[in-house]
Amino acid sequence: MSTTVTPSVAAEIDQWLARFGEALAQGDSDAAAELFGEESFWRDLVAFTWNIKTVEGRAGVRDMLEHTLGHTKPRGWHTTEEPTAADGVSEAWIAFETAVGRGRGHLRLIGGKAWTLLTTLEELKGHEESAGAHRPKGVEHGAQPDRRTWLQERQRETEQLGYSTQPYVVIVGGGQGGIALGARLRQLRVPTIIVERNARPGDSWRNRYQSLCLHDPVWYDHLPYIKFPANWPIFSPKDKIGDWLEMFTWVMELNYWGSTIAQSARYDEDAGEWILSVEREGSEVTLRPKQLVMATGMSGRPYLPQFPGMDVFRGDQHHSSRHPGPDQYQGQRAVVIGSNNSAHDICAALWEHGAEVTMVQRSSTHVVKSQTLMDIALAGLYSEDAVAAGMTTEKADLTFASLPYRIMGPLQIPVYDQIREHDADFYARLEGAGFQHDWGEDGSGLFMKYLRRASGYYIDVGASELVADGSIKLQPGQVDHLTEDGVVMADGTELPADLVVYATGYESMTGFVADLISPEVADTVGKIWGLGSDTAKDPGPWEGEQRNMWKPSQQEGLWFHGGNLHQSRHYSLYLALQLKARAEGIDTPVFGLQEVHHLR
Repeated sequence: MSTTVTPSVAAEIDQWLARFGEALAQGDSDAAAELFGEESFWRDLVAFTWNIKTVEGRAGVRDMLEHTLGHTKPRGWHTTEEPTAADGVSEAWIAFETAVGRGRGHLRLIGGKAWTLLTTLEELKGHEESAGAHRPKGVEHGAQPDRRTWLQERQRETEQLGYSTQPYVVIVGGGQGGIALGARLRQLRVPTIIVERNARPGDSWRNRYQSLCLHDPVWYDHLPYIKFPANWPIFSPKDKIGDWLEMFTWVMELNYWGSTIAQSARYDEDAGEWILSVEREGSEVTLRPKQLVMATGMSGRPYLPQFPGMDVFRGDQHHSSRHPGPDQYQGQRAVVIGSNNSAHDICAALWEHGAEVTMVQRSSTHVVKSQTLMDIALAGLYSEDAVAAGMTTEKADLTFASLPYRIMGPLQIPVYDQIREHDADFYARLEGAGFQHDWGEDGSGLFMKYLRRASGYYIDVGASELVADGSIKLQPGQVDHLTEDGVVMADGTELPADLVVYATGYESMTGFVADLISPEVADTVGKIWGLGSDTAKDPGPWEGEQRNMWKPSQQEGLWFHGGNLHQSRHYSLYLALQLKARAEGIDTPVFGLQEVHHLR
């Protein structure tokens, strides 16, 4: 692919922006829509829609503008660096203003018409983050009677918030998502409490199985504001991540309530606030936030299937989230039910410690080698070379966000075709061992599987070689029941076992809503996660964005935040800006509030 920077490319972009800006200034939605191609996509992150929304085609653009242009009042469209062109596509990084904020975006033109447009709200005017030119002084110079130090003010806030004063936001869940969002809200001066059942920040990582490491590389996993240092491992061990999250929590001065269990919540419509009952270190506390964010994670509540005979099995059995590590199982017969990331990690660690391991594969799994994934799929955005070439984390995030989900799948197919060819011998050996492998229903691979269903894949860091050579035994099929000393498959195959690990995944956050608030509110919100791709575990119709994530839901004052570290970092900004706007009384008319098509 050749990339060019020419005066004609810059002129083309500038002309389009001028015509677009003029049409918007005149309130002419038809003229603005005509600047888009017949196949085109406008993805807006809060700037126009107070939502996370993608519209498609000229009709979609026209509809969105007719509903948003009057109050958005966009202006000042301009490029922020030299536009480029490659393979018939001209593209540029852009900036603009709205009535209430400043935004950034990205534009791609084909034949002079917009193919993709990304617009994002970056900050609210008059409510900028406490950073850079807006950083706090830390001390007021001059003599002051009864001066209170920074520490004293911090202690007073800690003592009062949640008791004599109420937070505007409560985040339920203190893992990576809750911590990232809490940091964003802190910088925006929104009073926030994070409640977490574990004692310390990072415990959700520390408490997992010993061998757990992030499968994503370090460049993909930074938190907001404080990046990992240059000597941080490429793949972070779980305990290092736990310590980093704890450090981050204290350095960013978050109001983090550990050892706190959210017990019940209900929305008081008359008061416009939540009544949230929590147990904090043995004492009941009632919180009354205006906004409630569920940040319990896509891997929050373990899904434990119920097989006949589980009550009679005499060995050790537990979900993968409760796996203590391999040390105590040396020489034992282990059956791991599942074939995704956790199953592979646990199988490999048990084999390394001398256990006899069988993996039960109940459905096909997509596997991609970690190094190949980094070299082919991630290197352009998240790698040491990308950093050296000037690709900041923020720019990489926006580049990724600039691709609407409708076209992301087709664009991923050639990437995974290249991976398939690159590691052909590896896949031949893996499938030769009987492993059921797939590339996604449309061949689009790992990222789309994650976005559609958040399951069904393994990033190979070594376990697949053990499966391919038979060191980890493979048993396909469905489990029928357990006996006192084993697992029996539907075809009658018996697997002797001293240990059974259920690496069977996690439930949706909707279950937390049903338990904490009510089943009725859970049904009001509907299914969480997925795009409506009409593939396995992601039923249609097409949604165009992640269901219910980082945006308004059908339940007033209830929000959802989570995803991997990349998503927690990137989308925490847009959720925080939505919450800040409401805290300041800024009008936030939502365009395209998501409809509910599926309940759980």
